[in-house]
Amino acid sequence: MMNENSFDFFSDREISEMLTPFPPPDNVTKTVSPWRKATRQMLIGFALMAVVPQIFPLNLIFSVAGPILALLGFRSLRKENKWFFLGYVLSSIALGFEAVSLFLNSSIVRYTAESSAPFTVMAMTSLLLIFMMAVSISAGFITVKKKLEYNSSNFSSYSLIGIMALIIFLALINFTGVFASLVLIAYILVFIFLIRLSKELDEYGYAIEIAGVQNSDKTVATICLGLAFLISLTGYVFFSRYPMEWTPQVKTESAQIEEIKANLLSLGFPDYVLNDLKDEDILECENAVYVDSRSDYQPFNNGRKVTETRGNVHYTHTEYDEEEVLFTTINVLIDEEENEWKLFHHFKWVIDKGYFATEGISVEPATSHSYPKEPSGQVLYDLGGITYTAPFLNEGDQTYESTSPFFPGKTMNLYFAEFSYPLKGENKRGYVTYRTTFSDKTMTDNSILCYAHNKSPLQYPVKSATEVLKNVMQDSFAFVRRYDYGVTDTGKYYLNKQ
Repeated sequence: MMNENSFDFFSDREISEMLTPFPPPDNVTKTVSPWRKATRQMLIGFALMAVVPQIFPLNLIFSVAGPILALLGFRSLRKENKWFFLGYVLSSIALGFEAVSLFLNSSIVRYTAESSAPFTVMAMTSLLLIFMMAVSISAGFITVKKKLEYNSSNFSSYSLIGIMALIIFLALINFTGVFASLVLIAYILVFIFLIRLSKELDEYGYAIEIAGVQNSDKTVATICLGLAFLISLTGYVFFSRYPMEWTPQVKTESAQIEEIKANLLSLGFPDYVLNDLKDEDILECENAVYVDSRSDYQPFNNGRKVTETRGNVHYTHTEYDEEEVLFTTINVLIDEEENEWKLFHHFKWVIDKGYFATEGISVEPATSHSYPKEPSGQVLYDLGGITYTAPFLNEGDQTYESTSPFFPGKTMNLYFAEFSYPLKGENKRGYVTYRTTFSDKTMTDNSILCYAHNKSPLQYPVKSATEVLKNVMQDSFAFVRRYDYGVTDTGKYYLNKQ
């Protein structure tokens, strides 16, 4: 048994060494050390802000969580040195920018704002903020090391600045490939080194001045998340649809138009399409001598997978219980001598899916087509016995590079048009038409209509229908694309005439 004299066997130096506190276990350190908690919030938040994956819902999580974590970390460290204070100011500004970005990405406003000068300035400023935050983190760590007289390499701190400059440069030139992947790996390694440095500094000394705060991290995070939810909800609910100019359909009482309509009906023009045409489109068919029409129902849902077993082989295919849209393609020969035709693509929702945000179409004429003027058309719906019409929005020919694996980089020139249907109403429909001249009277060509339907609000950022139509290889959970192939068989008329 030891008594009070038992310590006489130890010298004063040995007793002092025994009484020196050992570093606490790592899990305890993380709990009791404000420095470790604050630096990890700062580093993880900045990492989420700087590199955001373009995959839903990761892009939404990174965009919201990153600025909040960075702000919380810098907030606790802002009195440690001037660099961390600078980071606190920059992260506060970045959080405001992110609120604007969240609204834009939750609404269709982004599509029209992207080409504006203020949007470009905001994007460039955001990149500058990210870079300056990297500088404040690096310089902040170096300053803390000097204060503690902790001698170690500053390689990881300087590397963060260099790699962030490289990442921003690659983003500006839209560079992808193996080199970009290597840069991302190096970026991750730098942050691992910085987290290790944070741990080493924590274990080296605990005299770190953490700024006092009035509200807890939980309170600040809850407020920020609540505001983010309200901002995003505002965009999705009130700004996810195009403002259409709906007006009641006006039927012109004209003997000439009625005579043309009677002739078209006698040639086989579908009446449900004819009643939707504008007067000018009917008048262009004044000299029609031949009509060829085709109709096809198509599904705008994902269907269900069905597996059949034949012998020892299993076959899986998709079956559709509903086909919501009726597509009708009509070819009208309006000038036999010049072999000029007027082509119609008509679409009609026979089953209302209830959710319509941004819809869009593209028209791809065959290579032998040439139209004297761009395609035109309108969209319609019925409510209370009244038919309402509206012109397309953002319509016209657009030139872009194909994303198809069969024609990578091929320059495409298609007609695009966008629109939004109202929440109320029924019998939603529309059409697009154009005139074209064929060089050969015995040829067959395709006129291809692609319809993109926004079936779900679950997307971030909100995409326009034109974005979806151009990127044929990017499948979107929120959109469904369907194609209507209109076959124009010029020889069918001329050969039968002979």
